[in-house]
Amino acid sequence: MKWTGGLALGDGWAFYRGLAGDNTPHAHYAVQLICGRISPTSAIVDGDYVAGEIIFIPSNTRHQLAPRPEPLDILYVESALLHLEAGEKNLTERDRAVPLYRKLAQKLRRGDEIDLSLLGVYTEPRIVDAIRLIEQGLDAPVRLEDIALACNLSKSRFAELFRMTTELSLRQFVLWRRLRRAMLAIGAGENATHAAHAAGFSDAAHFSRTMRNMFGVTPRDIMSTVAIEDPIVS
Repeated sequence: MKWTGGLALGDGWAFYRGLAGDNTPHAHYAVQLICGRISPTSAIVDGDYVAGEIIFIPSNTRHQLAPRPEPLDILYVESALLHLEAGEKNLTERDRAVPLYRKLAQKLRRGDEIDLSLLGVYTEPRIVDAIRLIEQGLDAPVRLEDIALACNLSKSRFAELFRMTTELSLRQFVLWRRLRRAMLAIGAGENATHAAHAAGFSDAAHFSRTMRNMFGVTPRDIMSTVAIEDPIVS
C-alpha cells in the first residue's frame, strides 16, 4: 500500500496527514504521536501490538505502523523541544504531545501560520549559534572542532553542552537535520541524488538507507504520492 498525503516539515517537528502505507520496523530521534482520524489505529511498538485512537511512541523506540486505508495524523517532535515547552514541568512527554498535536492539527487544517510558541525553543545562545552554523553547512562535512571553535568552547565542553541541550550528539543531530533538508529538496522536485548531495549525504543510497532506518520507507516510496512542504511559521 502506498503512502498518500501531505507532510509539513518544520524546524524540529513534522506533521503528516494522509494514508499510512507499507513500512519496515524503524526508530528515530523524535517523539511520535499517531492519531486515527476516523477509527482507532495500530502499530507494533517495541515488539508489542498497540491499538487506540492515539498511540504515543517515545524517541528511539523501534516500531512499525499498520498500513491502513483510512486517514491518520502523525506528529513528530524533537524530544528536547517537547521538554523545553513552557508550562507544567511535571507533565509526561505524552501529556505534552497530545495538546500540541491538537493545536497543530487545527492550525494546519485551517491553513493558518504555525505559531512557534506552541513548541519549546533552544535558548542557550551558543547552541542557537551552533545550530545556525550546522544548518548553513549541511551540504558539506560538519566537524565538531569547527563548531566548537566558532562557539568559543573546547570540543569536550561543546559536545557536553550540545547533548545536554538537544538530547542528541552532534553527529546524530546533523544526520537528523540532513534528512529534513533532503526531504524538503524532494518536495521541491529534486531527484533523490540531487536531494542527497544538497543535504550532505555521500550519495542517494546513503540518504535512502538513513530514511529507511528512521522512517521505514525510502524516498522512492513517497516521492510521487506525498506532498512535502516547509510550513509558514510565525
